[in-house]
Amino acid sequence: GAGGEQGEWGVKLDTLLNALDGLNAQENRVVFMTTNHKEKLDAALIRPGRIDLQVEFCYVSPEQASRYFVRFYSHLAPTTPPSPGPGTQSGTTRSGTGTGTLGPGPAASDDNLNLNAGGPAQPEAARGPSHGRGDPAYSEASPKLQAAAAVFGKHVEGLSHFGVPIGLSVCELQQYLMEHRASFEEAAAAGAVQLRQKLLAKYFKMRFKPSHQKQQEIIRSTEHNAAVFAESVAPHSDADMLQAVRFLDAHSTQAEALSHLQELLAATPTLVPSLSHMPQIVVSG
Repeated sequence: GAGGEQGEWGVKLDTLLNALDGLNAQENRVVFMTTNHKEKLDAALIRPGRIDLQVEFCYVSPEQASRYFVRFYSHLAPTTPPSPGPGTQSGTTRSGTGTGTLGPGPAASDDNLNLNAGGPAQPEAARGPSHGRGDPAYSEASPKLQAAAAVFGKHVEGLSHFGVPIGLSVCELQQYLMEHRASFEEAAAAGAVQLRQKLLAKYFKMRFKPSHQKQQEIIRSTEHNAAVFAESVAPHSDADMLQAVRFLDAHSTQAEALSHLQELLAATPTLVPSLSHMPQIVVSG
């Protein structure tokens, strides 16, 4: 809030500003702030000089997903070492046994290691059709792993086709890969359905978000019911996903939507239930 308005935790804005850069503020420190709603912050809190750098962590792009995929599974697939040339020496690189360049030459920068690097994006024409071009880990990966990464990137790209203002975060992407950490082939194949299910669960929670955030029981039941809905449908195609999204949009409450879930499955045979039985539904709103 503005001025001396007191927030939910009992701290006034002027008290917070004084702690950041007032007379009693500590020196030689770096302060990190995170928020999901930058538009709600008081302008005095994030003005230049008080907050020197602002970085937006967006949803994962198809290219970022492919690069992350390769790095996550690089230990499961042999790398393709570059051909030795002048000024190279055999050794162990980040991707395994290969060659390392001695002297000046292109090297892996921090931007290559950070999915959300703040540096200028490389033009699409420079990157070319390959999702990971310019990333040493990607270019040195086995063709099989590169192909799986490209398929996975296509799955992530497909999530933006439904007019839903949400996507997958890096944390959610990593969680998915951990669930399939034993096989990159399985992760790529299962992504077509399971990534859509994750997006449906997020959309369910956004669509039926409780009006009062302090009603923890309602929030918990919404989390549960979102998981139930996502696990009970299996959108194999963009058409299936659109059907599920429109179904949620057509109902004003989660109780109403879930009570008609069987009708959705009966009317859309391609939305094959992923479970042999319907999980218990907890309706609180």
